[in-house]
Amino acid sequence: MKFTPNFYDGPLLAAYNVELDENGCLNSSRMLKKEQLEEAQTHALEGNLWFAFMETRGHEDWYNGETYVDTLSKEAMAHFIELTHEKYKAKIGDKFGTVVPCIFTDEPEFNIMNQLDDPWAKNDVWFAWTRNLLESYTEEYSSNLLEHLPELVWNLPDGKPSLARWRYHEHTCERFVSAFMDQLAAWCGKNNLMLNGHMMEEPSLRSQTNALGEAMRCYRNMQMPGMDLLVDWMEYNTAKQVSSVGRQNGLRGAMSELYGVTHWDFTFEGHKGQGDWQAALGITFRVHHLAWVSMAGEGKRDYPASIGYQSPWYKEYGYVEVSLKRRRLPLPVRIFSIFALEIMCWEDVLSQDLILLMNHASAPILLAIANCTVLIRTILRG
Repeated sequence: MKFTPNFYDGPLLAAYNVELDENGCLNSSRMLKKEQLEEAQTHALEGNLWFAFMETRGHEDWYNGETYVDTLSKEAMAHFIELTHEKYKAKIGDKFGTVVPCIFTDEPEFNIMNQLDDPWAKNDVWFAWTRNLLESYTEEYSSNLLEHLPELVWNLPDGKPSLARWRYHEHTCERFVSAFMDQLAAWCGKNNLMLNGHMMEEPSLRSQTNALGEAMRCYRNMQMPGMDLLVDWMEYNTAKQVSSVGRQNGLRGAMSELYGVTHWDFTFEGHKGQGDWQAALGITFRVHHLAWVSMAGEGKRDYPASIGYQSPWYKEYGYVEVSLKRRRLPLPVRIFSIFALEIMCWEDVLSQDLILLMNHASAPILLAIANCTVLIRTILRG
């Protein structure tokens, strides 16, 4: 859905007259009736006119000239499984659970959301949406989302939290997880496979909210939840949120796709270093980026260097693997990580501070706190 100050001939959901206070907070908003819309366009109103249009995501080169699938729709994702996973089953289903232990999903998302450049800016704002979102929202909360839509764009005065903003992010997250992740996990479980892979935009609560809601909820039914680490960054919270779900669900491990974007001069020391700190935080299964089948075309532009015969050192790579194998223990660190989607709805700019609570009855808890009240709905028993 596009929220924009520009009117055009499209599938209009609603129009608003918006007034901001001196701090750029939402002073008032009025949803215009259809008969008021023409007058609002021809006569300047005190305030700003904004329009909400329901739009399908455009065609993009990144998706081979197509558009991204509606991951909020259970029907669309069920059809996706028919077109992909069922085809794999028809060809190699007899190898599921043995030669083929898992299916990997890479960076699923919904339509990535953005914000205004500043409260008075006039750029378009995009929200995750699907055709029956208004109906499912009303059924869940007995409220009309369109009446409160400006609260998703502007903060309320005096730091007052917006219930509608929380409900929207909570609802879209649950729709994404139940439509995409839960359906794929159920299919994999039924077919003697593990659902493996990682989400889009995992590192922070802000990035998660914009792309998928919250990452940890996505892992709830995965047989092996995972993460992705690019460059040679250190994302301790990303690793812990994955391994924490693995521990709490009693899974056999937690995965990391690593070494991507580390460049061709990335050393054995770097390979081992990434593996070491992730193992310390509970990562037990490494998915290496990458080994080529061929260097043809754009493949040769990928990096790091191929962990295969195209690299002169590939026969020595076993030294890295042997060293890491000796350190690999099942989910060794007794630390729980708790992230709550509610955090993102109360703060624009989040602190990434981590507070370690050491005196829990059974184990220390790693708790991400974003300088606001967190609604924790999980009870941990020691």
